[in-house]
Amino acid sequence: LRKVSLYRDRKSPSSKEYKGQEIRINGVDMPSSDSKFLKVKSPDSDYTIVIFDKCSTIVKDPATGSTIAIPTGGKAGILGEILEELE
Repeated sequence: LRKVSLYRDRKSPSSKEYKGQEIRINGVDMPSSDSKFLKVKSPDSDYTIVIFDKCSTIVKDPATGSTIAIPTGGKAGILGEILEELE
């Protein structure tokens, strides 16, 4: 667990420096992100796309126009087949 103070005259933690680590900011433990990128196959064709698991827009297959993922305000509703979770 790292202790990090955020002040204007100090450098804020970069995502590369603290990736995958729990950090403490001003005495508060900050949880590590559980968000992922997903490789998803379209339900109607062999089209594959990499999307964020918390997407904020509707993701469609450009060939068939079928919906692959829809936003729900949190984790996306995945309508296609999840092939792989990426880091």
